[in-house]
Amino acid sequence: MTKDKIIMDLTETTSVIFWGSVIIGYLSVGILGFAAVKVWNRWKLRHHEREQQQSPDEQRPEKHVVADETEDEDDIPDGALCVCALTVECEVNPKCPVCLQSIRGSMRVYYEC
Repeated sequence: MTKDKIIMDLTETTSVIFWGSVIIGYLSVGILGFAAVKVWNRWKLRHHEREQQQSPDEQRPEKHVVADETEDEDDIPDGALCVCALTVECEVNPKCPVCLQSIRGSMRVYYEC
């Protein structure tokens, strides 16, 4: 192999690597842009839903209570409530903190020793 042949091979290889990296760079910017737009649209939708729930002229939807209706929520001390319960009840589209599935309802469970 001559010096000129090695230089030509390196030039071609460098050119392929350069244009390949340019194409990959544009693809990654496009994918990141798409993800950013998708996250932005989700945020706007959730923000809009929360504003609608908090508006005073609309009635708030009733919370579905599976437990006995005669109990008062004030009877339970703060330490006895689930850590996630208040967060889950307040969210528009609550998700399980473990498996990230949508939560359709909640149930009050008591444990006696």
